[in-house]
Amino acid sequence: MQLAPITSFPRLAEFEVAERFLDLRTGLSLLDLASPKIFGLVLSRRFSLDAWLTDIWEEEVSAWKAWAESAGWADPKLRFEACDARRTGFPDKSFDRVVSISVLEHIEGDGDSSAMREMGRVLKPGGIAVVSIPFSRRFKMKMTRSRIYGVENPGKKEQLFLRVYDQQTLEQRILRPSGLFLQEATALGLRTSFWSRFFAEALSDTTQSLTRRNKLVYLLTLPFFPAFPRLSRSLRYRADYRRLPVSLYFHDIVLKLVKKRP
Repeated sequence: MQLAPITSFPRLAEFEVAERFLDLRTGLSLLDLASPKIFGLVLSRRFSLDAWLTDIWEEEVSAWKAWAESAGWADPKLRFEACDARRTGFPDKSFDRVVSISVLEHIEGDGDSSAMREMGRVLKPGGIAVVSIPFSRRFKMKMTRSRIYGVENPGKKEQLFLRVYDQQTLEQRILRPSGLFLQEATALGLRTSFWSRFFAEALSDTTQSLTRRNKLVYLLTLPFFPAFPRLSRSLRYRADYRRLPVSLYFHDIVLKLVKKRP
């Protein structure tokens, strides 16, 4: 299985906000629910965390575990495990931190709410959960008939690609089911320029469906990859999610949720 690279330059800005929100320090326990694995890997090494990096697909978990071992990143405190974010199997109050970057919007049915309830359950009192989801003034459901995330769709049936949340569905599907307190939120907008549209639209699609077109785009944009951190900072900007400007073309929201102590 080919490891999924970080080809979405907007994701890098989310990583920076998410790391700040997590307020990490050496020795904390971290559960990463299916975020891009490189994020959890870097955090676990930087802060010497007791970390579990998970995904619902065993092939993805096995591939990243093998990569970490081959790169000399293997560590007894770094664990790769296949599990469902809706039913992780971990005991109550197991983790100091839980993070899930750009995952919830892709879970079908009420799976996003189930995953949030699970985060609240496994988080220790006083612990922090950080999640990111697409966010807009209006709720949207984006469907596809394509093969996504390596899952074949031979019948070309329409299936969920992602949800774009609004303030109402954010409350109903994310905040309320978690039982957690929203401490801070940052919306990240993308400026309306040719380059913003190119990087946001072209590159965000290439990792979801490896069609011939997407493979070509991936190859053509390889030279830009080293510049992604700078591009991400220059083309994205922060906004108040309660008062989104009309000029926002593309935006996500990163949420910092805290489990109150009894």
